[in-house]
Amino acid sequence: MENTKVRRKRSKFGKFIDQFGIKQTWVASISGLSEGRISQLAKDQAEVPNLKSAARIIKSLRRKGYDVDLEDFWKL
Repeated sequence: MENTKVRRKRSKFGKFIDQFGIKQTWVASISGLSEGRISQLAKDQAEVPNLKSAARIIKSLRRKGYDVDLEDFWKL
């Protein structure tokens, strides 16, 4: 049997967390957003958080040592 991976459609944010092995549950817990919301943002590039939510995600990732900006993931 051929070993094929099913590729999920991912947003820039989703690709980032996948690349660094960051769990969506971890992002949710440090940012204070729901796991469902983080999942939506990781799946769909058209899904854009409000400014407050985006800032919470970015601030949380920076606090953990990731050099990221809002514009890396979303056009707000």
